[in-house]
Amino acid sequence: VLEWLYASSYDSKHKKTRRERVQGSGTWLFERQEYQDWHCPTGPHRSLWCHGGPGAGKTCITSAIVDELLSTYEAREIGLAYIYLDYADKEAQTLENVLASILKQIALCKKKEGIEEVRRLWCACKIDNRSAEAEALVETLGRMCQHFRQIFVVLDALDECSDELRKLLLKHLQALDDPKWRFFLTGRSHLSNVLPKFLSCLQVTVSAHDNDIEKAVLARIQEEADLSELFDNNPSLEEKVVSKITEMAKGMFLLVTLMLNSIASSTCESDVEESLEHMPVDLDQSYERTLKRIEDQDSKKVELSYRILWWLSRARRPLSCDELRQAIAVRDGDRGRNTKKESKKGIMIKACMGLVFIDDTGGFRLVHFSTQEYLRTHFSELTMKQKLREDHIIARACLTILSYDEFEGGPCETSEAAQKRYEKHPMLSYAADYWHEHLSGSMSGRLSVFYCVQQLLEEPDVDVNGTDDGCRTPLALAIRHDRAKVVELLLSAETIDCEHKANTGRTPLLDAVQYNHTDIVKQLLAKGVEVQVLDKEQMNGLHIAANTYYRSAQIVELLVGSGIDVNARNKKNQTPLHVTAGRGNCKAVEVLLSGGADVCAADKDGWTPL
Repeated sequence: VLEWLYASSYDSKHKKTRRERVQGSGTWLFERQEYQDWHCPTGPHRSLWCHGGPGAGKTCITSAIVDELLSTYEAREIGLAYIYLDYADKEAQTLENVLASILKQIALCKKKEGIEEVRRLWCACKIDNRSAEAEALVETLGRMCQHFRQIFVVLDALDECSDELRKLLLKHLQALDDPKWRFFLTGRSHLSNVLPKFLSCLQVTVSAHDNDIEKAVLARIQEEADLSELFDNNPSLEEKVVSKITEMAKGMFLLVTLMLNSIASSTCESDVEESLEHMPVDLDQSYERTLKRIEDQDSKKVELSYRILWWLSRARRPLSCDELRQAIAVRDGDRGRNTKKESKKGIMIKACMGLVFIDDTGGFRLVHFSTQEYLRTHFSELTMKQKLREDHIIARACLTILSYDEFEGGPCETSEAAQKRYEKHPMLSYAADYWHEHLSGSMSGRLSVFYCVQQLLEEPDVDVNGTDDGCRTPLALAIRHDRAKVVELLLSAETIDCEHKANTGRTPLLDAVQYNHTDIVKQLLAKGVEVQVLDKEQMNGLHIAANTYYRSAQIVELLVGSGIDVNARNKKNQTPLHVTAGRGNCKAVEVLLSGGADVCAADKDGWTPL
């Protein structure tokens, strides 16, 4: 039941942050009056907002808070959930996923009672074979209070999620109005104007304390071979470095990391002293100097590092080692994967001069969110020499992969064959999912990519209506994943079948309704698709729209306006009004009534909508 709710976990991110945190750092917050007032069960302040600049140690503080709460949650009968939001994985950061993760973690704090609450939600959703929606998740969270003395929710890096997600998430969390709820939030200071009114919010400004910075510098010198060798038998030089970095860090752990990266490239004491004399004054200058060090390498390593940084600063989700290795090796005109062109991960890391690392999941990552921001702002002029000026370069690389000769035979006939294909071509999944999202370059770039797609669709061996083992066409899959631009391209194909039914009996229109993709519903209706179609359960589009709760009213309006039968009957002899009224969707009920829905219609058990 809990795996159905949410399969992923933030545990690996927490363990990584804990390992990187020097013992004892960040604990200064526990002594602050604001923290004690927030932590107190009888205190009036339900949320604590810790904000600061980039790299100030906010995530370090978060991990310290989580560890402190984890150490006492059983004895104190408290619930605990923690979320580390991540700029690189916005695709997975949906409102439903975040709320589901919070619910799952709290349920695990008291398994018997928690799982029973989740089971109730699971049973309600199981009827229609759907995932839990935000409103239902919040309702279940609200019932959790009866099982705990307090419930703590820790949200790190609110600045790293989209504005829309942040707004919706805070709105839904405010609905948890029981005083047992406590929220700990971190993010950059510019968000302070949207948070003071959030649940009696206390505020603390975060910056790295000097003693924490000194501990971090000494710990890295001891742990890293290149650095420890530089300071071997030279305590005065080590002391000088610790003192200078602490002075220049301005309360930013990230700046400490970048400064030490620069010193680590030294070959002697003189190099170290020269680095100390030219320490960067802020993050931008530090990034600028790091890129200068990259450019001082030989031309092949410069191109390699730029391709790595280009992909990582623009990828729509985190990339694994194998994915990135294949991606940066792709060139226009390739007819297949050539592993001989793919660089080793150690060489890739070294070429990027500390701006890139491999995380616990085996994925390549930029060292910080601010690194991505800097690269996106400044990379256009820096990459002109490498002719990597447009985002459409990535789209073309994705399309090149999708056009490999070995894929001309069409889709795989079994899931086992598909799995082998993905293993052989790690980047295939990303290429298929995201090529169209990289069309933000120049007009010439977009036109060149669309030309590639047009050519692909016109290939005689390409079947735009080919199906997978679920009898789903490319159009159905594009709709399922809300790829509106891909849907538009597929609908332009002369041979496209807009009425094809999958094994579920659902057409593309019914799929678009099921997944609540309003814009795609509009596209299909404009194309003139059949609206009276029924699936295997004898449900039409209105029956299906009713199952999407509070978000379906606009789609209901579109379907009613297209002339759909508002009194169609499903296998239970229910009309759309039966289902909509049963879901409590008042707006959709109003639309159906104005469209002529029969309020006296009885289902097979004699029940009317009322």
